Amino acid sequence: MLHNLKPFFVLKPLVAVAAVLMAACGNDNSTQQSSTIGDQAVDVDQIINFKAMFGEEPYICGQTYSDVGAQSSDYTAKDFRLFASNIIAMLDDGTSQALNVAEDGVWQHDGVALLDFGHGCDAASDNPVNSKIEGSLKLTASQVVSQICFDIGVPFELNHEDNTLQASPLNVSGMYWAWQSGHKFFRLDGVTSAGGFNVHLGSTGCDSGGKTEAPTTCANPNRPRICLALDPSTQTIIVDAKALLADSDVEQNTPNTAPGCMSGNNDPECPAVIPKFGLDFMYIPSSDDQTLIEADTQSVFYVE
Repeated sequence: MLHNLKPFFVLKPLVAVAAVLMAACGNDNSTQQSSTIGDQAVDVDQIINFKAMFGEEPYICGQTYSDVGAQSSDYTAKDFRLFASNIIAMLDDGTSQALNVAEDGVWQHDGVALLDFGHGCDAASDNPVNSKIEGSLKLTASQVVSQICFDIGVPFELNHEDNTLQASPLNVSGMYWAWQSGHKFFRLDGVTSAGGFNVHLGSTGCDSGGKTEAPTTCANPNRPRICLALDPSTQTIIVDAKALLADSDVEQNTPNTAPGCMSGNNDPECPAVIPKFGLDFMYIPSSDDQTLIEADTQSVFYVE
């Protein structure tokens, strides 16, 4: 009888060993599955912070800054706003993707964000300010943002519409010129003892069949592309108004022209301003005279 039972006792440990091996294989599969899930891309919230500066001093609406421009003038800041769009994140693995810009009903719409560092400081109450762009990216656990690129401006297809019918922030009247020329992409206003000196960047040479008809093209789009090495979790993009005005005599303005530079190709104040955005500027003081002012390395935006 004992001889007949021997196979039973021999097989039993073998079954146990097989069970252990199967369990081990199951654990390996589970580990691999967890690793795969961990590497899947998920929506990760992103905040891109900006800060307006006048050289080493923070921008404060209504504050007077010294040593501004080519003649070291005093300059009282009154308005500082800009639109940003076409925002692309470059990742450390060499890939890139568009930022999914959040819709907040006030500052961001349809991929366009309005940064308002302060305006209307002469009014009885302060206007709201916004110094960040919020959105999301689809990232794996191993992907890190290493660079941000964006346009200063409103995309062409959104720029030439009736702004009273557009959603906020594209309906902000202080950042709009007219149907043909569209929005002011960048606005810096200020005054000196001699009067106002403003910088308004926007598209020019936008011809169409009528004042309320959108153009098909603009000779001078004037949408500077800004690319900066940036870790959004720890760093901030600085917008330096003093650097923009560095070569301008802010106490002088050519008679019968807009105060400062408003992107006009015949404006003598613009050759010292527009190239600071990293844009070429064709200066055309008369029909038989034109000079190409080549772009500088943009000096208005940097990271800290």
